[in-house]
Amino acid sequence: MEVHHPHHPTHKKKWSEYILEFFLLFTAVTLGFFAENLREHQVEIQKTKKSLNTLYLNIQKDSISNSYANFTNRNLSFLNGGSCIHGIRGTETVDFPVNGSDLDVF
Repeated sequence: MEVHHPHHPTHKKKWSEYILEFFLLFTAVTLGFFAENLREHQVEIQKTKKSLNTLYLNIQKDSISNSYANFTNRNLSFLNGGSCIHGIRGTETVDFPVNGSDLDVF
């Protein structure tokens, strides 16, 4: 079996080697941080575009269905002899008290 000995057992590191290792490690960590932020930013942009596209399609779909419903309600109210304003059925007007004496106090 082979025995592995450490390389250059008498070799001592100089300060310049420590500085070089620190610089390389610092650069690697910093570049990793920037790469992660760039990737995350691109994912957020894609999600935003997808959400805006979905919102646009929903608004378009709702406006088409609302315009069809309004068209149908107008036709029904004109057929019944009513006007556009009174075409909505089931609405009631409520008279609110004008002064405080008309209010019921518990």
